[in-house]
Amino acid sequence: GCLSMTTVLLGALLLRVAYLPLGPGLTDDLFRYIWDGWLQWEGINPYKYVPSHAALGAYHDTALYEQLNSKQYYSIYPPLSQAFFAAGGLLYNGSWVPSYYTLKLLFIGVEFAGTLLLSRLTSARNLLLYAWNPLVLIETAGQGHTEALLVPLLLGAVWAVRQGRGRLASLAVAGAGLIKLYPFALGP
Repeated sequence: GCLSMTTVLLGALLLRVAYLPLGPGLTDDLFRYIWDGWLQWEGINPYKYVPSHAALGAYHDTALYEQLNSKQYYSIYPPLSQAFFAAGGLLYNGSWVPSYYTLKLLFIGVEFAGTLLLSRLTSARNLLLYAWNPLVLIETAGQGHTEALLVPLLLGAVWAVRQGRGRLASLAVAGAGLIKLYPFALGP
């Protein structure tokens, strides 16, 4: 038989919680998210310096700095992503672990809100294809990519278009572009 919408959503939530404990394995992007967030709390614009810059020398003798994969590159993450990173950076205390799991928990919450919105736009069967998709689960709940933050915004844009609310759709797409730049590039 078919699964009910409630069963699909409950399964989606449980699967996201199950992936939460995964540590960094496929990506080390969350270390950069924490770095950028930590710098914000230190009063430093994360766009101003590359992590390896001498002006940030006081921050180089940390386990977090050692984990960074792109010390010679400026931050590429747009401002709305940086706002989320600040939440993780707030908890950085010399150990990246509390910040890492806080960010993943935030991402799961935001992405699950998008999953709930998707449940209003489609059938349980169709929702299942997204909500229980292993790639989605690994990339969002498992590895904490910022694409998780795009889900409610892009789905919100679809919902707004269906409701004839063009301004709201435009705001949702603009918000998505402030999370990752590719909605701006691929939207047109």
